[in-house]
Amino acid sequence: MVSEEMEMSERLLRAIYRPQNYYCVHVTMQSEALYKAYESISSCLPNVILPIRRVFVEWDRFSALDAELSCLETLWPFTRWKYFINLNEKEFPLKSNAELVQILQSLDGANDVHASRNGEHAEKWPFDHDIHYWHRPFRGSPHMAASRAFVDYALHHTEAESILEWVKALKSHHHEIFFSTLNHNPNIEAPGSHIAVEESDYYTKPHISQYRVTNTSVDQACKSGRWDNADCVLSFGDLPEMLRSKKLFASTFHIREDPLVVSCLEERLYNETKSNFIDAESVNVSYYRNLNFVLSHVRV
Repeated sequence: MVSEEMEMSERLLRAIYRPQNYYCVHVTMQSEALYKAYESISSCLPNVILPIRRVFVEWDRFSALDAELSCLETLWPFTRWKYFINLNEKEFPLKSNAELVQILQSLDGANDVHASRNGEHAEKWPFDHDIHYWHRPFRGSPHMAASRAFVDYALHHTEAESILEWVKALKSHHHEIFFSTLNHNPNIEAPGSHIAVEESDYYTKPHISQYRVTNTSVDQACKSGRWDNADCVLSFGDLPEMLRSKKLFASTFHIREDPLVVSCLEERLYNETKSNFIDAESVNVSYYRNLNFVLSHVRV
C-alpha cells in the first residue's frame, strides 16, 4: 500500500524483492506521480503487479480494506504463492527472504492475524459486544501473514461474503475487523484460522508479523520521542530491541527523519542474505513452530 513515500517504498521493495515472489503495489488514486513511477517499475519487473482495481484510499474507511481486497483478487490467479503478507510504505523487514520462507513454512498453514475484543480502545469500537448469530466480532492490527487457503476463503466463500457485507455497513475500522473476525471464529472453519477463541497476547498468542512501539506499550519506550498517530517513529536508538525481536517486519519509519536506521537495516539484511545463502538452515524455527496459533488451527 503506497500513498506518498516513493523513496521508502522503493527501498522496501528492493529489500523484499525476489523473482519467485509476486508483489501487488496499490498506489492510492491521490498519488498520480507515484502511480506512474510504479507503472515504470512494473513494466521492467513482471512480478511487480498493479491491481485490477485502483481505490481512492481514506484511512479508517472501507476503501482501505477494498484496496487490499483488490490486490488479493489480482494476485489470486498466480497459483504458486503460498502466503500473503500485507505491507505499507512505512515498514521494513527484520528478516531476510530466506528466513521469511523458513518461518512461513514452519507456520504449517496457520494465519498470523491479530485480534482483540477487549483492548484498550474498546470504547471506540464501531460495534457493540453482543454475539452475532454467525460470528463474534474482533478487531486487530490489519497487518497479517495469511495462507493462500485463507485468502481463497476470504475471496470466494459465502460465509466470508456475509461477514464482508456486515463490515461494509460499519462506520470505521473495516480493515482492522474483517480478517480478524474471519480468523477468530472457529465455527466458520476458515483455513488456518485459530481454533480457540483467544485474543492476541504477547506471550500465549503473539502477533509476529510486525514490530511496533505504540503509545500504549508498557515495556518499550519510543526512543525518538516522535509519533505517527499512535505509533512511534522508529529511530537508530530502537535498533537493539528491533534486532532482538522475532517479528518479521518493523513499523513505523520516516525516511526523512532518520535515514540512518533504514540504512543500517538494509546493510544487516544484505549481510544476513549472504549468510543465509551459505547456511540454508539458518533459522531456528522452533519458536514459530510451537506458537499456540500454529499448534491449534483449522487444517485443510
